[in-house]
Amino acid sequence: MSSEGFWLPGSDWGLFVGNGKLDLDKIVGYTFEFSQSEALYQQPDDTVSGVIILDDFEAQGVAPVNLVFFNGKAVPGNVNMHVGWSGSAVVTDEDDAANQGTGCIKWVGGDAWDGINFDLESPKNLLFNWSTDSVQFKIKAPAETGDLTLVFWDVDEDEAKNDYAFQATYLLKESDMSYDGTWKQVKVPLRAFDRFAGVWDNDLGQMVAGEFDSTKVVGFGIWSSGQDLNGKVIYLDDIYTGSPVFDFVPPVQVSGVSAAPGDYYNLVYWTDVEGESGETYNVYASENPITDVNDPVVEVIATGISEDVQNTVHYLTYPLNDHSVTFYYAVECVDASGNVGPAGVSDAVTNTAQGVPTIADHAPENFAADGDFSDWDNILPWLIMPSQNNIAAGDFENDDDLTATVWLAMDDDYFYVAADVLDNVFHYDANLVDTWWTQDAFELFIGLWDQNGKRIHNTTPESSRGSEPDYKLIFVQDRYYNEYKNTYLGRGSAPELTPDDPDYHFEEFGGMDWALEAKIPLDSIAFGDDLRFHPQRGMRIMFDLVFHDNDGSGWEGNLSWSPNNRDMAYLDQHEWTYTWIGDTNHTVTGLQNDSREVINTFSLQQNYPNPFNPVTTINYSIARTSKVELNIYNMLGQKIVSLVNTHQNPGHYTVQWNAASFPSGVYLYKLKAGDFEKVRKMLLVK
Repeated sequence: MSSEGFWLPGSDWGLFVGNGKLDLDKIVGYTFEFSQSEALYQQPDDTVSGVIILDDFEAQGVAPVNLVFFNGKAVPGNVNMHVGWSGSAVVTDEDDAANQGTGCIKWVGGDAWDGINFDLESPKNLLFNWSTDSVQFKIKAPAETGDLTLVFWDVDEDEAKNDYAFQATYLLKESDMSYDGTWKQVKVPLRAFDRFAGVWDNDLGQMVAGEFDSTKVVGFGIWSSGQDLNGKVIYLDDIYTGSPVFDFVPPVQVSGVSAAPGDYYNLVYWTDVEGESGETYNVYASENPITDVNDPVVEVIATGISEDVQNTVHYLTYPLNDHSVTFYYAVECVDASGNVGPAGVSDAVTNTAQGVPTIADHAPENFAADGDFSDWDNILPWLIMPSQNNIAAGDFENDDDLTATVWLAMDDDYFYVAADVLDNVFHYDANLVDTWWTQDAFELFIGLWDQNGKRIHNTTPESSRGSEPDYKLIFVQDRYYNEYKNTYLGRGSAPELTPDDPDYHFEEFGGMDWALEAKIPLDSIAFGDDLRFHPQRGMRIMFDLVFHDNDGSGWEGNLSWSPNNRDMAYLDQHEWTYTWIGDTNHTVTGLQNDSREVINTFSLQQNYPNPFNPVTTINYSIARTSKVELNIYNMLGQKIVSLVNTHQNPGHYTVQWNAASFPSGVYLYKLKAGDFEKVRKMLLVK
């Protein structure tokens, strides 16, 4: 018997002795039993019996609730890390507080009052921990970062105005931290947070009073306290409350990865990893066998798929026409602590991709911004309606409520846009242009950069600038403008084009339907350090088409082309989708001209390597300035790719063909330059 009154059978019964103490924080179960005296043991009548009556029987006490937002290596699977509307936040190996190569979070600051956020998958009850625990993290910030606001928020259960996500805040003063570009430890008792901080109501333009509910904690953030943090780089590490034990052991490889072809989609499936709980799965696809999921040519199909789901859909699309495509798949497991295991991979899966509209690689014939859509007769449009497409927010009665036809085209000088909208009620008030999203409006998200071989941005679209800039273009009755550019220039909702300009037409038809056409100079879209975009056939373009509907009594809903849009496309490019420029899904790469020597003959060389998989190089020579065509044909004589179609001066030329989206087989390539024609064969082996 212990000094605390508990029996310790230990070695007398051949059991493990342990530390000889009752550890109250390690209790895993209990039993009830009747005991008898030693004198009755093994006697003829050595049984003891009785009755126990229990009522309102419960265990009481404070169990630890540890919240881990970043464990020093990864963001746990039950946490979503993101910025608000500006800046960026990524896990990086550039630095780490312990200097052990485990990595940290790199937060690039943004606008005043914005910051980095960590959303929990489900609410946590910190009622009993609020008076005893602390939030802790390490921070490396430059001098003059300024004060930061630490914020917890509770759940907004109905997303309505009678229930807010109230906040508890703490002002982390720079004077207490002395930021100097070295790592600092932060430890703030939860009880030091102001639980009556309330919450900002955007519609009212003011703070709303209320008490933070510590039984329903769903998030934590580190925000600017009103100062502009744009461009400031802040590193964060080991962010948690309580006393958690960190797990750095990754799960094992996912098994059973394969895919079943469907109508214009592949159903990717796998077997969950045994021994894991609360894990999630990420799914990848590539036109080539996958050896590294971080290879830029590997496409992310889905992330954060919960355990027990064990499948996801990969929709298959191709420019303009149905086309045979082959994909390989990989699936990786992310355990509850954020550790990533090795990916399991599939064999090749071939299916038919659905032909979808693309951005035409030429101007509409005889284009004029006049509302006459016959200019677009030879360009395939998008048709968007509630019964067939994604209602990103709100609600629509039926297809008569709003159905839109959209055309897009580009040449090297202009971006051409047209929309023909069937709408049962048209409503727009120019006095409310600063809240244009509550009215009838067309919102076009577009990334003017080639996404072939590149990952989707993890920064907000507005902060994605430089060589891969994203844009949000707004079209309403009295104006067109580039919203991110206007914000950058401090111009609010000032128009770039109006219906008084020859290149912008907007027309509504008796209070019901409406239509628009625009011719936007590509020179005018870029701003700041953005690279001016030069479209090229085969470029893959991130985009989304969103129509906002107001039938006269207020905003009713948003209709989106992207199936991923959940009304957060302005913050997250993962909610966009993609199309291409022109009629192919790969650009011609490596076109080179060597005109240093005099060329006297036309020639077409054998491609190399041959056989090839999936890229091959073709050399040819031009003896005099000519209209040059270099095309690829299948064995049925059908042209499948146009590599070159332009006038060229005399010289040696080199062009590459990426056949990743085509099946194995023999192909023909034909050079035509003036009167010269030459055909050769090549073999694609996958």
